[in-house]
Amino acid sequence: MRIHRRLGTLAAVLAVGATVAAAGAASSGSAGSPGASTSAGSPGSSVAMPAGAAPHAGTLLSGKTSSHVDADALEISSAATTSRTSAAPSGSPGYAYLAPTIIGQTPTGFNLWVDPRAKHHWIIARYTASTATALARLGIHARYRGYGLPAAAEGVVRVQEGVKGCGSNSSTVGMTWTYWNDLASGKEYVTHADVYLCPRLFRYGTWATQATVGHEIGHAMGLGHVPYRYHGGYQLMNPTVRRGVVTYRSGDKLGLIRLARQTAAIKVDIPPVGKLDSSSFQNDGTIDFRGWALLKFFKGDPVTISLVDNGAVVQQTNTSIVRQDVNASLDPGSRPHGYDMRVAWTGGKHKYCVRATSQLNPSASAQLGCVTWSS
Repeated sequence: MRIHRRLGTLAAVLAVGATVAAAGAASSGSAGSPGASTSAGSPGSSVAMPAGAAPHAGTLLSGKTSSHVDADALEISSAATTSRTSAAPSGSPGYAYLAPTIIGQTPTGFNLWVDPRAKHHWIIARYTASTATALARLGIHARYRGYGLPAAAEGVVRVQEGVKGCGSNSSTVGMTWTYWNDLASGKEYVTHADVYLCPRLFRYGTWATQATVGHEIGHAMGLGHVPYRYHGGYQLMNPTVRRGVVTYRSGDKLGLIRLARQTAAIKVDIPPVGKLDSSSFQNDGTIDFRGWALLKFFKGDPVTISLVDNGAVVQQTNTSIVRQDVNASLDPGSRPHGYDMRVAWTGGKHKYCVRATSQLNPSASAQLGCVTWSS
């Protein structure tokens, strides 16, 4: 019995910031002061503040991340399983990607880690290391880092042993969660992944572990399933793991090489990263917006920051302020990545959003946060 299940989800990264009151700047208890509010569940929603209440500001950082989940079944090759796999349709490339919009991988490259708590960590580590070497030979920036379980982050691939996603079906031996982000072109690039090897995998020979580790890390790189024979042979990315097919085959390699080649060209299409840190009402009757933004792969280039009021751009500036906290964590040195903008408060209800745009590629932009102020 063969099981093949795919699930696509959309994840939003939401953060609600604390109230910011600058000493001597923000008003306190002034009648008619506007109220600012954000909602993690519904960005841009607002609640009017009662007269006399101190204004407060919340921040919302939102981003789009797509995730793909893939469950694989293990079957030993036989006449029955062979009959269920057809020859390649005319013009088939011999490979597939997890989504048709995926065109590359993170330019930072991938660091492959093995969970030291895994019961069969030694055999997992052996084949994770050999898979990283095979990927590097194809031009993929992949490096085996050894034992460890770092936090999920761009470029991190964590290989673990556990029951997550394995279910009760006796044929499921591996699950991979692969994540990808948007590019300015509307395409996407793979950023990181989590691989889980089911305990039942280790009932089979070491060949099964070698094949499954390579197959699952193939998903982590962005490859999808190839349910047909290519040039007369099975690929490692076939939905069925087979004895004798334990390393990447010709179709698999073509797909990986294409991803590696396209990765070199996507840096300029990656939108800025950043945040709207605070929004506060000032004694001079203005609302202040502060935050930061940068280009991950062009950190020396400025970013254009636009303030949008109810859908219309009302102010623009550059990232011209040094932010020591941002430099310490993302760009050691003293290059400026911060911004500070103010607009006069005119009363009513206003939804303010801050957008960062690459000056290298104006189509590469990202919304850093939104906040709604009301009288």
